[in-house]
Amino acid sequence: MKTNFFKNRLHVLSTNLLAPLFLHKLPIHALILIAFTCVVATPSCKKMDVLAPVAAPEKAQGFKWLIVNDEFTWADTRSISLDVIPLQTDSDLSALLYVKTVNDGTLITYNTSMKQALQIKFDLPTDQTKVKVVYGTIEKIIEITGNRIAFDFITPIPAQYE
Repeated sequence: MKTNFFKNRLHVLSTNLLAPLFLHKLPIHALILIAFTCVVATPSCKKMDVLAPVAAPEKAQGFKWLIVNDEFTWADTRSISLDVIPLQTDSDLSALLYVKTVNDGTLITYNTSMKQALQIKFDLPTDQTKVKVVYGTIEKIIEITGNRIAFDFITPIPAQYE
């Protein structure tokens, strides 16, 4: 009889306390999950301890100590010369010639005709090894091996038209 009394009191107490939250209707594994989440989340909101300050490094005396290769340059760009090879045509059509990085960053734009020979100089970031040259619908990716590249207007014939 005594055990039933405590069970009934516990049931009435839990129902009255948890009724507004509807937690008394959840299965026991859901209640355990909620309790575990509360226990884990509460300490994670704690403020971080301030780290002890680190001593400043010795004052730099310049770049005398830095050893670099004799061929090393501090430049972040290099000068490239683009030779545009003309096309023998009767058309006086002009369009914009774009020189871009492979990621479509425009390096230079030039208005030209297909029958005009050109030599265009531009600066290319040193980390780039290819450029994309676009003239109308003609688009070519040119690999850079030196400081001079060439572009012509001739495109390969697609296999479907051969």
